[in-house]
Amino acid sequence: MLNWFDVFKVLECLIERFGGGKEKEKNFLALKWAPKKRIQLLKRTANWAARHAGLKRPPKPMELLEARQLVGRLLRRALEEAAKKRR
Repeated sequence: MLNWFDVFKVLECLIERFGGGKEKEKNFLALKWAPKKRIQLLKRTANWAARHAGLKRPPKPMELLEARQLVGRLLRRALEEAAKKRR
């Protein structure tokens, strides 16, 4: 099962691979694979929970189960996009 560190790294890789350009995160969010606010909350919560304990806790952090589900949806979408490009 994915932990918060894994969730953050998956999101980071997706942004890197599918964001493109200098503004990778902005470009990734523009793909609209999921609501922008949910992806941003996912990133903030994962960053707080797994990477930088000194960061301020998000007011309403995302639950790990929801984070795993969202990452799963993003990964499926990424695989669909990658498959389209191979055709």
